[in-house]
Amino acid sequence: MSKNTSPSTAIYSNGVIQVENADRAEKVLRDKLKSIMAESISQIEEENLRRQRDVDSEEEYNRLAHVCDGALGKIAGQYHPSVP
Repeated sequence: MSKNTSPSTAIYSNGVIQVENADRAEKVLRDKLKSIMAESISQIEEENLRRQRDVDSEEEYNRLAHVCDGALGKIAGQYHPSVP
């Protein structure tokens, strides 16, 4: 029913963690939350990079340059003269 990870720590199949004192409980919880947050942040960063690659493509820049008869390119040219 439980898996012992140390002589005074038990982790049960339902997620309950039994430890010897409050300091140990806090450390176990912090470590677990840190692990969960790191995984979540990694997934969010990967998704953000994937989405950014989708819009940072030559095809997307060309498409946007011609939207509404080139209006975007004209507007961008007002702020950056090298934009055709």
